[in-house]
Amino acid sequence: MVPAPPGPAHAALAPSSAHIWGAPNGCPGSVTMQQLYPEPEDSPDARDGTAAHWYVTETLQGRDPGPVAPNGVPITAEMVDCAQGLLIDVRDTLRAHPGAILRVEHRVYMPIVHDQNWGTPDVTLIDPAQRFVALWDYKFGHRYVPPWTLQLIDYAIGVLREIAVCAEWPLWRVSLNIAQPRNYHVSGPVREWQTDGRRLLDEYVPQLYEAARLAMSPNPPLRTGEHCRDCSARHACPALQQAGAIAMDVAEQVSPVDLPPHALGLELRQIDDAIKRLEARKTGLEEMALGLIRGGKSVPFYTTEYTSGRERWNVPADEVFALGDLMGVQGLRKPAEAVTPNQARDAFKKAGVDGSVISAYSERPRGALRLARVDDNAAKLAFE
Repeated sequence: MVPAPPGPAHAALAPSSAHIWGAPNGCPGSVTMQQLYPEPEDSPDARDGTAAHWYVTETLQGRDPGPVAPNGVPITAEMVDCAQGLLIDVRDTLRAHPGAILRVEHRVYMPIVHDQNWGTPDVTLIDPAQRFVALWDYKFGHRYVPPWTLQLIDYAIGVLREIAVCAEWPLWRVSLNIAQPRNYHVSGPVREWQTDGRRLLDEYVPQLYEAARLAMSPNPPLRTGEHCRDCSARHACPALQQAGAIAMDVAEQVSPVDLPPHALGLELRQIDDAIKRLEARKTGLEEMALGLIRGGKSVPFYTTEYTSGRERWNVPADEVFALGDLMGVQGLRKPAEAVTPNQARDAFKKAGVDGSVISAYSERPRGALRLARVDDNAAKLAFE
């Protein structure tokens, strides 16, 4: 096997953003823009995702993940439960391929695409005897991700490059899997797409090669689209700024009331596209504004506030159980933990008992910091 060369952790042409720079309708200029404007500090959701990945990768390697991930986020019961689908699928595949090699977070390198293209798949299984490769990518987010994503395809190209010469690629079967336990899709939490080395070599290597060449060329074009919402440079992108301004102008125009079906569908599609571009622009500007306010600068018309977190108990579960026993209320216990305060209120209500006492045993922690619009009159007074 050909090892991947050492280098920085993040490649310029990262597989994780291949859906932006590598797609036929993607944005070649995003590579340069994202180098100028890298991702800001981790959001709470991103930190949770990192901790969830830590639990999966440590468990697959036979190590105890411990109660807290290295980034300081506790390993929750939800993270443990969500991981089971991926763990079971990997172990079932290992049983079907007893001579296979299992790799966890093993970097692969794709110079056949570009010398700035490398990355680290979550889980890889290689069975040389059966000429079979399987890859898994764990997504802890809620937005649907298909298994034929360019990220996994790019990884698969890197794996095949290590284990076989190009002439042998057509002999290899490839299974690409997305494990997404918090997206409730009809196809289930673990979704598979099967292909082979021939298709990767004949279709996707040329596509990614041309996209990479264009992305790394001088002054690559910027192109807006659904991919803008995943771009760290969306707040500074001139193409997205112009598209957002045009979308806002279109939104202010009067539309006919009685539209034929074709015109109705066409306008709905245009509005959907405009909203996606505006949302991408909006979220990028929000991150920029939050950064300025955190740094002590003011942003006209906006301030910050904390969201309200989910209410939780501020006493041990035994005290919650004792409260229910004292008040003669059943249903405050779950198999390993107390029910939530809201569920407790329902139980109190069903028992005909005043649930106001629950507030003394619970709390609502401060949530994430968010941008809040200031009332126009208040803003006027402040800046006058």
